[in-house]
Amino acid sequence: MNEPLTAAFEKSPCGCIGYVQELPGTNTQDKTLAEAKANLIEAMELVLQANRELAEEEITSSHRQVVGELLGTEQQTTPVPRYREIDENLANNICKDLGILEP
Repeated sequence: MNEPLTAAFEKSPCGCIGYVQELPGTNTQDKTLAEAKANLIEAMELVLQANRELAEEEITSSHRQVVGELLGTEQQTTPVPRYREIDENLANNICKDLGILEP
């Protein structure tokens, strides 16, 4: 599974708004495009983690028998530093590694 995701970025009076089109709830607002790109990756991780936890709670409380299987584990991962440590070029590389299309 290596489907690219689309990151959309818009200028706002406060800087830059970013969101992932295919993953509702994944959004950020920052002063610069580089900060928005970096924080959008963190937002994606948080949304996926929250969705995982909600699914586990729902399965546990329903007492259903469910078999889980990890998807996309063959992909390489890139450690993501905080946005203050990321320049524009590194932010673009991280987005490329994650399959996020540039605006």
